[in-house]
Amino acid sequence: MSIPTVGPRRRKHIAGLLVLSVSILLLLRNLCWTPPASFSTEVPGQSQEDCPLTVILAAVQRDNLTVLAQQSGIRLGDDLVIYVADDPNAPIPMNKGDEAMVYLSYLIDNYDALPELMVFMHAGRTSWHNNAILHFKSEPMVRRLRRSFVRDQGFVNLLCDESFRCANLFKATDQGYPSYILTRERHGKGSLESQYDKFQEIWDAIFPSQPIPLSLGCPDGAQFALTRQTARGVPLDRLKALRQWIIDTQLKSFQAGGVFERTWHMIFQGTSNSVACYIPHECFCSLYGICFGTISSSPDTLLNEATSSGNEIYEMSRKLGRMRYLGDQSPSSVIDSELAGISKNEIGPGKAGLLEYMAMLEANITRQTLDLDALVGKASIQTM
Repeated sequence: MSIPTVGPRRRKHIAGLLVLSVSILLLLRNLCWTPPASFSTEVPGQSQEDCPLTVILAAVQRDNLTVLAQQSGIRLGDDLVIYVADDPNAPIPMNKGDEAMVYLSYLIDNYDALPELMVFMHAGRTSWHNNAILHFKSEPMVRRLRRSFVRDQGFVNLLCDESFRCANLFKATDQGYPSYILTRERHGKGSLESQYDKFQEIWDAIFPSQPIPLSLGCPDGAQFALTRQTARGVPLDRLKALRQWIIDTQLKSFQAGGVFERTWHMIFQGTSNSVACYIPHECFCSLYGICFGTISSSPDTLLNEATSSGNEIYEMSRKLGRMRYLGDQSPSSVIDSELAGISKNEIGPGKAGLLEYMAMLEANITRQTLDLDALVGKASIQTM
C-alpha cells in the first residue's frame, strides 16, 4: 500500500493536525457487526475484518511525521490522524495532560462524525508500552489488530504483555487510595492522609457521584482501541468537562495524564469495570490473532518464553545503539568505562575489540529475531 507522507517541516501548513486519508469505503462500515465476544482461547474467525480503522496519534514536533505515516500499520481504506501537541497551531486548547488532551480533543471535535473503529496511540513507534513479542513496535499492533474483536468489546487496551497487564493493581484501604496511584508520583508528597484526600478530590472530578471501587487495575501505556458506539456512550458535555479538568487542575502535565492512563477503561466502560487485567495468551489470541494455544498445551509457558526473547532483543538493540554512539566519540577513559560496563568487560582491546563485540551483538539480535518471528508466525491465525 502506498501511503502519502508529509515532511516534519510542514507542520504550520497543517495547523498541527495531519490527516492522512487513503480512501473512504463507506460500504465497509456496515460489515463490522458480529455478536458480542470476550477474551478466549478460541481461534478467531476470518470474517468481519474489513471495517475501516482510524488511528489517532499523539505526537510532538521532534517526531518525524513521514516515519509515522510509513510505520502506521494502516491499510487501504484506513485513516491516520496525527496531532502535534506542542505545535502552537495544534487544534487543542492547551498542551497539557500528555496524550489525554489529544485523545479527548479528537473525540470532542469529531463527536458527531466519529469513525466506526478508532485506535489511540502515542507517536513512538518502538516503546516499552508496546508488546514484547511484536518487538515493542506499534506498526504490527495496528496491522494485526482484530477489528471484529474490537467491535465486539467496544474498548480494549492494546497491551497484552504479562509484565504490564495489571502492573498497577490496587486494593482500597479503609481510607480509600493514595493519590499517587493515579498521578504516577513515585512517592506521594505530604501526609498520607492528605494523599487520600487528594485521591477523593480527583475521583470526584473524574467520576462525580460514583463510589470508589474496592479494586483498581489496568495495563500501562494509555493506548487503546475504541468503537464509535462506546465513545458516544460518554456524553459530549462529560468529555468536555474531562478536558477542562486537565486545563484547570493544579497537577503537572504528566500527573494529569497519569490520571487518565489509570482510568480510561472506567471512563468508557463504567466504574463497575474497575479492573481490566487480561489473561495474556487469551489477549494475544483474541486481539492480535496470535494463538499459542494452537501450537502448545502450555500457552502461558510458550508466551513467557517468547516475551523473554522479545525483551532480550530489545535490550541488546538498545545496547548496540549506545555502543555505536560511543564508538563514534573521541576516545576517553569515561567512554572506555561505560563500554566496559555495558559489555560486562567482554570487549577486547581497541577499536577492533569494540567492532567485534558489536558484530556479535548484531548476530545474536538477528538470530533471536528470526526465531521469535517464526514462533509468532507459527501461532498466528489468518484473520484478514
